[in-house]
Amino acid sequence: MFKRILNECTSSEDFKTFATGWFFWKNSKTNEQLAAKEFQNIYKENMKEWLAWAFFTSSLENFDDKNIMELEKYISTIEKEKDVKFAKGYNNEISTVRLTFCPVEAFSKPFFMYALIYLMECVGYLFFRLYLNFRHKIIINETESIKDNNTPYKHFSYYYKKSKNGNNKTPLVFFHGIGGGLFCYAKLIYKLCKIDEDRAVFLVELPHVSMRLIGGDMVPDMVSTVKEVETMLKMYNFSTANFVGHSLGSVYWMTKYSKMVSSVTFIDPVCFKLYDSDVCFNFVYRKPKTATEFLIYWVVSREIYISHFITRHFIWHHNVIFPQDLPKSSKVFIGLNDNLINSRKIARYLNDNGVDVETFQDLDHAGFLFFNKMENRIIQSVEKLMKDVDNRMVLKNTSNAMIRTKFKDSNSFLNLNISYPATGANKSIDIEDERKLHSLYEKRMASEVKGDALGDEFKGYVFKIAGGNDKQGFPMKQGVLVPSRVRLLLSKGSSCYRPRRTGERKRKSVRGCIVNHDLAAISLVITKQGEQEIPGLTDVQLPKRLGPKRATKIRKMFNLTKEDDVRKYVIRREIVREGKKNCSKAPKIQRLVTPVTLQRKRHLAAKKKQAIEKSREQKAEYAKLLSLRIKERKEKVKEQRRLSSVRRSQTKQ
Repeated sequence: MFKRILNECTSSEDFKTFATGWFFWKNSKTNEQLAAKEFQNIYKENMKEWLAWAFFTSSLENFDDKNIMELEKYISTIEKEKDVKFAKGYNNEISTVRLTFCPVEAFSKPFFMYALIYLMECVGYLFFRLYLNFRHKIIINETESIKDNNTPYKHFSYYYKKSKNGNNKTPLVFFHGIGGGLFCYAKLIYKLCKIDEDRAVFLVELPHVSMRLIGGDMVPDMVSTVKEVETMLKMYNFSTANFVGHSLGSVYWMTKYSKMVSSVTFIDPVCFKLYDSDVCFNFVYRKPKTATEFLIYWVVSREIYISHFITRHFIWHHNVIFPQDLPKSSKVFIGLNDNLINSRKIARYLNDNGVDVETFQDLDHAGFLFFNKMENRIIQSVEKLMKDVDNRMVLKNTSNAMIRTKFKDSNSFLNLNISYPATGANKSIDIEDERKLHSLYEKRMASEVKGDALGDEFKGYVFKIAGGNDKQGFPMKQGVLVPSRVRLLLSKGSSCYRPRRTGERKRKSVRGCIVNHDLAAISLVITKQGEQEIPGLTDVQLPKRLGPKRATKIRKMFNLTKEDDVRKYVIRREIVREGKKNCSKAPKIQRLVTPVTLQRKRHLAAKKKQAIEKSREQKAEYAKLLSLRIKERKEKVKEQRRLSSVRRSQTKQ
């Protein structure tokens, strides 16, 4: 993630603009951010403080020596690649924008406001229930059946409207943003339902950002939200869905971590370029200067439950989306006068990366809700995306069933490549029961996991995740903290990439280092042996190599010169043969240069030189012949002209 963000800053000035946005002056009454020309005020310890929060979600006080060394490496990489220099020490005149470490700031609100919101919720419930035929549902757990319930928010809750004719079209799922909840979007939801009444519609409730009087422990995390939305769809036998989300809507998590997204529509999204400071600073740290900013500041960002969610549960690298992560059917709507995000910059960024973006001139955040024309443009786009998805589903359903079955069978297991350094052996095992792999999910590379869940034969074993690859063969890369595939600009020294030319950099697809169900193979290393032996792995002892095989390393080991014959010094391996005389075998020496290879090289060079000389001679002969022919042609033309002139003169006489 660090490399990916660093590569987004294409120049030194871009990085200075990016970095200074994350710092503000302590003594400023309006929390004024640093300008790019004030970059020199960011000292090394200030930058470390921000890096510790941004990439480790921690503070410097909790860091050990290993993590401090990694931060030093990050600092040196920034200074080298972006041509900047950080002064030593810590600047006490500036403060760092650290979202999850800042205090939970909130203003007391009158009970009347919450009562009014509750009243509007009741009106919204009656509108959805009686007029649009929605049913309010909750999910108790993954196995218990769904029930009609309107109890407070102990579980995942949503509204469900079944299709008119009971068909199985890809449903529509809507996520609301921060504010008053679903009733604020009643008009938009009505229009979404009228697109196609033969399509099921889900409205997901997010009470923790809807100004409701709920418990502080009711904030769902990323994993549980994705899991419960998938459970909601599976309960009605849907494998995919069309998602529409406004502002903070958790459709971001579904897009990044779920395979059930057919199309997605983002309205005023805050998920793009979250590594820039605009969203974090504007929502939490900015002091209001205009009426709109003051309204957001007092009513929304300083509401106790919303402030608690943003400052304690909003992890930026869980919510950020890169253009490469978006599905093929994606659409983004942005108001160009948005006071939370740098909308013009994000619109250019998405356009440059080939994302379908439509902008609303002079509209603020959520301003589309007040203009029918803007809402209708969103509705038309959603309708088009859903029709495209339906057409693709028809083509998919009419394809050859045998091919689909074969493809499914070929991907129904996961391959575990287990190695044991103590014996030098390794073994490949296919796991077909996905439930056995749940202990590996959400774990990172280099993490240790217990092997009890993999089967009785692995009881007591402890494995370290060494790597793996997905079903398309893309390898896992350490440090890429996503459970999916990403495209990175890699250079020499980076894992998963070998440059063909000096200084070459290339954008390559790699798999993130977090284990998930889309992997085809995982490499495990035994760090602790269990109760019983694993046949072919822990009960065998492979012979160790007795010496180096590369010619240069053999010379280094025996202090040889280039004139010495390394073949005499290579360490041979004894081979014991039953009933026959024992013998020894020398390994093949890598990069061995012998007189024969030098002679062959000289012969090929001489042969090439002869070919060049022969080509040069032939070219000279051809040029000489060509000049002769041109000369003859000129003389012939000259003679013809002379004879013609003589004939004309004789005719006149």
